[in-house]
Order: sequence, then structure tokens, then C-alpha cells
Amino acid sequence: MSFYLLKPCEGKSAFEAIPKNQIQIEIDKCINALKANDYEVIDAGIMLIAIKGDCEISVYPSAKLLLKCSSKEKAVEMANELYDVLGVSEGASGRV
Repeated sequence: MSFYLLKPCEGKSAFEAIPKNQIQIEIDKCINALKANDYEVIDAGIMLIAIKGDCEISVYPSAKLLLKCSSKEKAVEMANELYDVLGVSEGASGRV
């Protein structure tokens, strides 16, 4: 999946992954796929919060992700993994 990785806030370990191509995902259909891949999932209605290890990821219907991870490298890894789990990968290039 090709995506832009942005760091919205200095001083915090948070990153945004925004798909380069317009994508829509059905949030309610993602819950089981995430749980089957060892994510703890919180359904917040208009978005999901997926937790795995020390990463907390907000998942939006536009396939935008807000990743609270320890490093940029970990954010890229988790974004690619999550896009694969959600079935929206386009070859999972990992390009940012």
C-alpha cells in the first residue's frame, strides 16, 4: 500500500498514514479481521481503535490511520500490517 506518513505533532510519538489513492473501508466489517490478527479493538462508532503491542491505531472510514507508536519505523510497519489485514493493500510497498 502506498501512503503518506506524516508526523502531526512534535514531541509526541504519533504519525498519520494517509493512502495516496482514495479508499473507503467499512469500519463495521473490519472488527473481526482485526481481532483474528491479535488486535484488541474498540468500536468508537465513526472509527475503530486497534491496539497491538505498544501501538494504538485509530482507523477511519477513509483508511486514514493515526498511529501512536514508539518510532517512525514501527509506524510504517504497523500501517502496512494493518492495511494488509483490512484487505486494502496494493502490494504493500511500504513507501511513505
